Amino acid sequence: MSQITTVFNPPLPTDPPAAFDAKAQQFARDLNPFGQELNALAQDVESQAASADQSVTDAIAWADVAHQHANAAGQQAQAASTSAAQASQAANANATTWVPGGVYTANQVVWADGTSGLQLRCILPHSGITINPVNDPTRWVRVGPNSPAPDPTAGASLLNLQRDSAGVLTGSTFTQDGQNGTETLTRDAQDRIIKRTVVWSGATRTETMLRDPTTGRLLGYALTGPNELTNSLFRPGSFPAEWSVETGSNVGTNIVADPMAPTGFVLAVGANSVNDTVYARTLARVPIDPNALLRMRIRYMRESGTGQVFIGLACRNAADTMYVNVNNQEIATMGSGHYAVSSATPPLGVWQTSEFYFKGRSAGASSGTGTLSNPRTFAALADSFSLMFVCNYDKLPGRVIFSHIVVEEVKS
Repeated sequence: MSQITTVFNPPLPTDPPAAFDAKAQQFARDLNPFGQELNALAQDVESQAASADQSVTDAIAWADVAHQHANAAGQQAQAASTSAAQASQAANANATTWVPGGVYTANQVVWADGTSGLQLRCILPHSGITINPVNDPTRWVRVGPNSPAPDPTAGASLLNLQRDSAGVLTGSTFTQDGQNGTETLTRDAQDRIIKRTVVWSGATRTETMLRDPTTGRLLGYALTGPNELTNSLFRPGSFPAEWSVETGSNVGTNIVADPMAPTGFVLAVGANSVNDTVYARTLARVPIDPNALLRMRIRYMRESGTGQVFIGLACRNAADTMYVNVNNQEIATMGSGHYAVSSATPPLGVWQTSEFYFKGRSAGASSGTGTLSNPRTFAALADSFSLMFVCNYDKLPGRVIFSHIVVEEVKS
């Protein structure tokens, strides 16, 4: 909200003539910015009021939608209840009491005995069996109005909420389609949820809440699909916090709003002044699976300068002590990496998008062209990788914009 900053020091009757005149003149000068600030405040209040009105309208609309869904669900439940009652009545009309050793056909319904009120439906035709249907799940299944539902408190729960020692919700464990999963919530210093990670059926889905860095207001969501292994979806605060700048300076490098980017933000590298070369890689590392086909998706633009751009994967050895270049050499610096974009100088101001594929581990040096039919292999000593880029190479002024770099596994 706009702030009133103008401070008045009006003249007083007790002031000497010179002081009175000076204060009067200053008071007159202050009236103009005060009026502007007052007008800005009025506009701000009006805007906030309109926003609140819209929020109320939206809430009413959503309430109407929820009410419609509730009505529809109630009607469906009523229809299901009616169908169940009709089915039960039909079953009651045709059911006979089970007889040991009798002949029974598929879908035939019987009473288990004359007193319990339990009905069962034959699922496997048979004859000559003396086991009571209640104890014979191979041939019978419980049906009818007196068939009890499973005890919801018995056995494994479908959802268990997880909380810390202070009672704050940290996630959950759940079972879906017979497979166990976990949900983890990540919070910021103000205890606001900023990330939700769900692991289920061998895949991971991450939902990042994009918030205004000053107010914490929720701006939107950034989603990574279940096949994504790592990404550089930029948002306020993600650089350099999630990156390691190996060589160069962060001067002029910042997160910039861009409504066309997946998250609404891009990373601008360099200030187009003197030496803007930057070598950087993500802190997160991904173990290399030689059997997985990986697709790297890239979108970037050279905004200014004449320098070259490199984008790819920075590989590390098994001990995580050295880099491994494409020639299968262990080196201390991040050079000659597994590049998807190499020595590129596309036209200024034009977004570049590309896909590059990796698969397998070589017996020695890396090989392959990076196409789907001929993926680039990892060098033999490479054990893990991080996303990397080199901008404004070599020691040149310039500015490069990154929308995203994403690596995902291509499922067959």
